[in-house]
Amino acid sequence: MPHLESKDQLKESNMGYGYSKGETTGRRAICISPLGYYEDKGFHLMDRITKKTSSFKRKEIKDLLVNSSDYDKLSDDILYALDLGRKAPSAANSQMWRFNFEDNYKTIIISMPVGYKHFKWEHPNVDIGICACHVWLGLIDKGYNPTVTVSEDLDRAVWRISIKEVPLLYP
Repeated sequence: MPHLESKDQLKESNMGYGYSKGETTGRRAICISPLGYYEDKGFHLMDRITKKTSSFKRKEIKDLLVNSSDYDKLSDDILYALDLGRKAPSAANSQMWRFNFEDNYKTIIISMPVGYKHFKWEHPNVDIGICACHVWLGLIDKGYNPTVTVSEDLDRAVWRISIKEVPLLYP
């Protein structure tokens, strides 16, 4: 980690666990894998470590919607993208993101619930970004050219992914 100026900064920045509490001197890099591996009922690394088989238990899309009644109003393309988002990796498999909509379901909003605090992971907005990347890629896979904006609201990242145009047709 060449951005750290001394070994003391490395120790301070990760406290031996890959995360730290509070302010650190110098700069910190948060490294993420933007794409997750998902296999329904798969045996994942956490299962191997804990000798349990619980990491495949993902929330359903309806459970991740701010308004569960929105589910029946979503197109197959949006459901496909949200399904990829729900399968995104998250700290301790917490899936703290929630999906909401604007512009007659042409804009997907991805954020944490207001006031959410993870019990250990201090960077939940990183997980929100990973989820948003999965949704964005799902829309691209369906032929859309989505636009993305990110803002901060009440100390949380809020991603807006808009698909105002008809999907592109592939030859």
